[in-house]
Amino acid sequence: MTVRKGFDLMTVKIPTMSIADKLLRKMGKRRALIFPAAAYKKFGPYISVRARKESFLSALLRPQSEELPPGTVDYYSSCEGLGGESF
Repeated sequence: MTVRKGFDLMTVKIPTMSIADKLLRKMGKRRALIFPAAAYKKFGPYISVRARKESFLSALLRPQSEELPPGTVDYYSSCEGLGGESF
């Protein structure tokens, strides 16, 4: 996973993989992972935060060719890049 500038010292916990995530992956859909940038601005770099996943319905209804929302990263590539579950 590429770490965006400003997040180099922040601990970000990635949500665990669920059945819904595996279903979306099998269908070829991407799911966005949203980082809480406001927490970094408010508390500084020495904080632990939890990233959140885009809603299942939003990911399901978005066309495969459409880009992810701005300021987000692909959840599946983040999991694989951090040594999480691979498919």
